[in-house]
Amino acid sequence: MIETTALLFSVCSIKYFIDQAQSKGKLPILFFCLFMSLAFLQKSTTAAPVFISLCLDHCYIGIEKFYPQGPKALLYHLLRGAAILTIPFVIAVTWITYSHIIRFENSLGQQVSLQPWFWGTIKQRLSHEMYYTVLWKRIFLQNLAGILGVIVLVAPFKLIKIPKAIHLLIAGAILLALLPILMFANVHIIHTYYQTANLIFLIYAAAISLGCSIHYYPERAYFL
Repeated sequence: MIETTALLFSVCSIKYFIDQAQSKGKLPILFFCLFMSLAFLQKSTTAAPVFISLCLDHCYIGIEKFYPQGPKALLYHLLRGAAILTIPFVIAVTWITYSHIIRFENSLGQQVSLQPWFWGTIKQRLSHEMYYTVLWKRIFLQNLAGILGVIVLVAPFKLIKIPKAIHLLIAGAILLALLPILMFANVHIIHTYYQTANLIFLIYAAAISLGCSIHYYPERAYFL
């Protein structure tokens, strides 16, 4: 499927983005640009939320790690990240612009504007259909055991022994799952298959949550 292929490329890009952030040479930069670009070319609505999350992560690392070292260290970190992230971004914008030019060569395409249709409306983002049908029924009820899935995702934030880094990891995975729905509200309401790309991140967050809860609170593991 288009959705799962774009998801594969996006997940690969996350792996290599982490590698380049840990200074593992130039090869991860090449692979990140390759897979992120392929994800955009395959399906921009799947790749864009991942790309935005990686941009936010890069800024967070800069503030957390490089800001204490001084303005020069922070500026170098931000500029280095901007240079890396610009490559797939430019490729994505070029491809989307080109596809729009081709579409408007067709008389029917001239009458249809896909951009507002993809984004949806504020009303949709606040609607019962968004939170009950999409989030609750399609995602949590059908795939994460309903209320049990919610408890599993929330539990680590209430357990004081679990490190802050784990909290950030789980929160980041949840963000990757929810951001696409909030960005492209209309298509997520209309198409049931769009949530395929969201579930993998929630399942990952749930797995980390369960594993860490059992590790740090083995005496309570029998409840799970």
